[in-house]
Parts: sequence; C-alpha cells; structure tokens
Amino acid sequence: MKHLPFDSIYRPDFEVVEKCDGAVSYFPHTDQLPILHRALNLEFRGGLPSGIAKTNAKSDGSRKILLGSAARFFSTLVNGGRRDGLVLLSLYDRELLARLAVVQRVTENTKLGQCHRYMFYAGADFAPEIYLSGKEIIIAQHALERFAERVPQIEGETLSLFLLYFLSGQCVAAPVNSGRAFLMPLD
Repeated sequence: MKHLPFDSIYRPDFEVVEKCDGAVSYFPHTDQLPILHRALNLEFRGGLPSGIAKTNAKSDGSRKILLGSAARFFSTLVNGGRRDGLVLLSLYDRELLARLAVVQRVTENTKLGQCHRYMFYAGADFAPEIYLSGKEIIIAQHALERFAERVPQIEGETLSLFLLYFLSGQCVAAPVNSGRAFLMPLD
C-alpha cells in the first residue's frame, strides 16, 4: 500500500494513499480526489494571468484556447517532476473549457497479470470515464512496460505520456503478426 507525501504548497504535511480492496487497488484513494484536485487547481490557476484564469463558458474562443494550452503545458511539465506518484491530465468539458484532472489508476491483479483502468477527476461535476466505441478502456501492464521501453522519457512519466498519446493522438488499429494492435505514431 502506497503512502507518498503530497507535493503541493497548498496541502503541506498531507499524504497521498492507495486504497486496496481485495485484488483491486485505487491510487489515489477516491476520498482524496477532491482535496488533491483543489490544491493542484489552486497551483495551476495561481500561476496564470487573471484574464486567462477567469476564462469561463461565455469567454471567447481565443481565451479558451489559451486556457487549454496552459492546462496541457502545466499537466505535462508538472507530471515529470512529481514525487507523489500523481498523474495530471488536461481534459475538456462540454463548454470546451480545459480542466485539470487528477488521474485515478484502478489496478486489478488477474491470473493473466495486472490490468489498469483510469478515471479522471476534475471536480464534483466532472469525473468522466473515457470509453472507446462504448467499451471501457483497460490497459495491460505489459503494454505500459513495452511503451516505457520504446519511448524516450523521464523516469516516472510513463503513465502520463501514455495517456497523453493515447487520448490525444491518432491511434491506428492495424494487423500485427497474427492479431491486431493499436499503433501510436510518435516523433
């Protein structure tokens, strides 16, 4: 069970913990998501110029684009330096406003190995699960390991880069050997 110190000036002396429920673990613990999100959102919004930080559904498109770029850069750059094991991602809501989301990894130990599902918490009114053609996305541990072997990265960034490429890149389903696989083009 993980207990890691939370890396935020807005919540000193706080630990990010993992919840274990039989063969399934949740990191970070579901009860901690609102606390973590609030602190990280304060960090993100506190560093923005006020015109961008106050962007809302009625704002013009250029401000929404600036907010989206800022959220993407913040989540990408901050992920590499985190010591608490948290992963951040920039997601869009229905008004096309970028939201900073805390990624919760749900890991299940099966007889075939570990598999992971992901939930994205970006506030009480926005906690989506992302589906592909109506099916829940489940990633096998060996897929993350192969990704880590093939893609240059800073240690600790494997999951954040994988989710970034998988969710925002162009995946192609192609025949590989005797089966099919998703291929992600990378620079």
